[in-house]
Amino acid sequence: MISYKEKNMVSFLDNVIAYKENMTIYSDQLDVYSDKKQNELKKIIAIGHVKIIKKDMVGTCEKAIYEESEKTLTMLGNPVVVKEDNVIEGSKIVYYQEDDNIVAHSDQDKKVEVTLFPEQLEKAKESNEKKEN
Repeated sequence: MISYKEKNMVSFLDNVIAYKENMTIYSDQLDVYSDKKQNELKKIIAIGHVKIIKKDMVGTCEKAIYEESEKTLTMLGNPVVVKEDNVIEGSKIVYYQEDDNIVAHSDQDKKVEVTLFPEQLEKAKESNEKKEN
């Protein structure tokens, strides 16, 4: 662990495992930024062999940035998200924690690729219908 007081940042190195609410982050390096009082989390940056596990979702990438104020997780560097049997790939994937929503972005080098399984969609639809009644 290395602390950078002037940046309000602590860096953890080598096979890092971090827990944030119901999310687990694995990476080679993890940088944690806090406010000046160091009482509140501002941002987490995971670098190298990043793996994120949250409920029924697993994401992998080379770099992930979690923004506390926005409650977003941005995955960069060959990001892939697997939720149940469904697979999403893109140049950048953003997970919106509050809405439990995933948005995949493309660029000129990498198009968004999605593999969906209809039975998973049907199960989700049935589950939502039961919750509404």
